[in-house]
Amino acid sequence: MARIVIYSMCYRGDVFPHAPVAAELARRGHHGTFVAPSELFPIIAADGMTLADADVGEMCPSGIDHYGDYCARFGLGPVARVTGGDALAVTIQ
Repeated sequence: MARIVIYSMCYRGDVFPHAPVAAELARRGHHGTFVAPSELFPIIAADGMTLADADVGEMCPSGIDHYGDYCARFGLGPVARVTGGDALAVTIQ
């Protein structure tokens, strides 16, 4: 089987679209590593897929969330805030 690395960093919209692909590749027996911000590991984990921290510093999802109010001042909303560990809650402001 193939050895695959999926590298996606920064925000949820950059990472989440790759999660089903990674899970399906692992299900089919490929050896894969998903590199993403560690705070997303509980959400993107898949059996057979190794997770590695992208180490993006302040550009992690919770770091970027701190700028939501700033962006909203310029009409770049709505701003979504995601909270929770195993359970995912999204609030649109």
